[in-house]
Amino acid sequence: MPKNSPLGKIYHDFRIAKGFTQKEAASNTLSITQLSNFELNKSMVTTDIFLALLDNIFVSLSEFQYVYHLTVRENKDYLSTKQQAFLSQNPVQLKNLIDQYNKKISEDIPNKKNLLLEKISVEALLSLIDEDYNVSKNDIQFIKNHLSNTREWGEFEIRLLGHSGKALDLGTLSQLTYKMIAPKQRGLNNPSVCKMTYKASLNILDLFISQKQENLALGLITHLENSGISEYDLHEKIRFIYQKAHFEFAFGDKTAALEKMQQCQQIFEFSEAFDTAKILMVEIKALKNSLD
Repeated sequence: MPKNSPLGKIYHDFRIAKGFTQKEAASNTLSITQLSNFELNKSMVTTDIFLALLDNIFVSLSEFQYVYHLTVRENKDYLSTKQQAFLSQNPVQLKNLIDQYNKKISEDIPNKKNLLLEKISVEALLSLIDEDYNVSKNDIQFIKNHLSNTREWGEFEIRLLGHSGKALDLGTLSQLTYKMIAPKQRGLNNPSVCKMTYKASLNILDLFISQKQENLALGLITHLENSGISEYDLHEKIRFIYQKAHFEFAFGDKTAALEKMQQCQQIFEFSEAFDTAKILMVEIKALKNSLD
């Protein structure tokens, strides 16, 4: 185990917080001494043992991973910052985040690929709210190569495509979208991956509609309808209703579509999802002005 690995300490903190003794946590998985050595960072446990230890105290891997990332990243939650900056339409915050990534990339670290991909996704988001900002051709090609060569997509790749859609040409975006939702992707049965896929698909659907790509948009709408977004994913469900109305505005009854879009915006306002409601309000106003 690495000298400063936080795994054992994090597990210890979870165990205490959950109210389990070492004997209860160790159960039939390993000895109390082995568990104690793990928590004290004196020894490592195998992956299957570690997963069993988490089950013994009712902690999911995603819960543990979240705390682990906060610990190793020194509480710098870049993903949360990126999402909040985009929702609040704050280009200054996104530019600051890009500077932070560039600083990290300039350091002598062995794995810069993940940082570079994250930085490019922030640049793509910035280009959505700042028309004067363009993602470089080299960066766009870097994303295309990564996503095209990845056979098994997870949350990272799905989020990357959802954030970077505008930077890609329509042919590539369409190809990668249908690769993302392909039935052979095993992760689609994972609830968190499924939710991420809905989010990315809705972002891409918005791009297809805005660029008047009726067939591409209709194909994605059909896929999402067949997928059946759960009522537990209510935010995504309402956004989908909004996007279908957006599609109707672009290719059908504009008056009825605007009414549905405004209803969705009002639901977000009522739910106090004010950043989302503001984005929709600006878009609806622009669509109304286009009719004048």
